[in-house]
Amino acid sequence: MSTFFDSTTNRVVEGSLAVSSQVNNLRDEVGTAFDKFPPATNVKVNNVDYGIESGSVNTYAVAMPVTQTAYVTGMCVCFVPGNDNTGASTINIDSLGAKSIKRPDGTAVEAGDLLTTQTLELRYDGTNFVYTGSWPNSYFTTTSANATAAETAKTGAETAQTGAETAQTAAETAQTAAETAQTGAETAQTAAELALFNLLHYFL
Repeated sequence: MSTFFDSTTNRVVEGSLAVSSQVNNLRDEVGTAFDKFPPATNVKVNNVDYGIESGSVNTYAVAMPVTQTAYVTGMCVCFVPGNDNTGASTINIDSLGAKSIKRPDGTAVEAGDLLTTQTLELRYDGTNFVYTGSWPNSYFTTTSANATAAETAKTGAETAQTGAETAQTAAETAQTAAETAQTGAETAQTAAELALFNLLHYFL
């Protein structure tokens, strides 16, 4: 802003003369400053962070109500994706360059995180744009699926262990039966030998 007008000590008093160039410079600077504000219509409906997405699958491009000139930490953007994502994705705001979109825990988004049925809110952390406030729907789906798979695997392991124990019991039973049969055979052999001995003793 013009140095003539940016100091509280240089107050213009009634009846003073002003240099036209300074007045015109001030007018231009005020106009430039107002151009940086969001349009009044956006302010009235509180959607100054809402942009229009026009990119492609996994590569999102958003145009903001007021064109941004640089990425700034803390910058917030809301938009509805034009396509569902199928994996890791990026966002490019006002052609400033692509930035990765991350989940709240810092991991890359996965298929189904960005849906055309959702209004997404992302905030720039200085490196990436991160979900704010909630996890994507697919996180809960994935977590639930993983929990179900883990429970199924646990049940399968327990069933296998029970089967192994049953097989071991059957093997032990079979071994006992074999030992009993062997004992019976040995007893029969002893009885046969004794009978033979008695028979021979009788004839002799």
